[in-house]
Amino acid sequence: MNPAAPPAANAGSNQTINLPATSTTLDGSASTGATSIMDKRVWSDTPAITTPANVTTTVTGLVQGTLYFNYQSIAVPVQRK
Repeated sequence: MNPAAPPAANAGSNQTINLPATSTTLDGSASTGATSIMDKRVWSDTPAITTPANVTTTVTGLVQGTLYFNYQSIAVPVQRK
């Protein structure tokens, strides 16, 4: 049995939005994970991110400037009964 590959977060390409837009969609669905572990993926816990535990979410309240959002893919061991 081959060990499972660790999960890899992929938040997609950098995005540029132009004012007056104040929101955009963040999409981590291109992330990969192992089949023998449960994969937990979360966006940085920022009030502007509507659903940080979802793979795809919306960020609102954006203002002019450069903003960085963190996306993590964490391997969580599966507990067997």
